[in-house]
Amino acid sequence: MPQNDFSKFFDYLELEKKNSEHTITAYRADLLTFAGFISSTYEEEDLKEVNPSQVRSWVVNLVEQGLSNSSVNRKVSSIKAYYRFLLKTKQLEISPLAKHRALKTTRKLQVPFSESEINTALQNIPTEGFEELRNKLMVELFYSTGIRRSELIGIRLGDIDLSSGLLKV
Repeated sequence: MPQNDFSKFFDYLELEKKNSEHTITAYRADLLTFAGFISSTYEEEDLKEVNPSQVRSWVVNLVEQGLSNSSVNRKVSSIKAYYRFLLKTKQLEISPLAKHRALKTTRKLQVPFSESEINTALQNIPTEGFEELRNKLMVELFYSTGIRRSELIGIRLGDIDLSSGLLKV
């Protein structure tokens, strides 16, 4: 791959897109790794000649190396940026990543408080008056049901069935 093609791309990222030095360094590493894979696997030196199946094989290779889906997606994003640059500068008509879809990533459930922290907080809420009892109930509902604030605000007396212990949301 001619190095000056890459240097124009990196100049574009720095001067026009105003990307950070860290971003440019990551893009450079990803692009050189991709070019190396294409060169060694397919003996293709010109990234403008890469086809979608070659990109897919690179993605499969990254997954087989044990990279997480989010890491693979980040690397693919770097390559997509390069091909967008080639399209923008009319060096390419169709990107080999045009129909590429990102790998699915799992979302981690964030639990901001442990059960013991919530129990401690609930024990420390005073319960003498109506407002204090109401506030404690609201905290208990948020924690135990995962109800949204807007759903809690929308609860009406008819939504509560005390005999069966149900709350209609």
